[in-house]
Amino acid sequence: MKEYKVSGARSYRGHEPGSTFTEDLSEAEEERACARGSISVVGEDGNGQQAAPEEEPEPEAQEAQEPVEDGEGDLADTTGGDEPWAS
Repeated sequence: MKEYKVSGARSYRGHEPGSTFTEDLSEAEEERACARGSISVVGEDGNGQQAAPEEEPEPEAQEAQEPVEDGEGDLADTTGGDEPWAS
């Protein structure tokens, strides 16, 4: 038996969207339902033992940016000050 999650917008065999269920589907039934997006396999290992569901990857930490002092980073600072519009 495998564990499945209803991933479509409609119920699948009486199971509501977002719910998980354990069932012994034939290979053809599983392939058709997965191909149309109705269900996804949560897991089962080769010995018939339930596998742990895969964990979502951790989002990468964003680097902290140092605060900008008043006047720093203005567009005028990037012109070098030689141009007449750089005031």
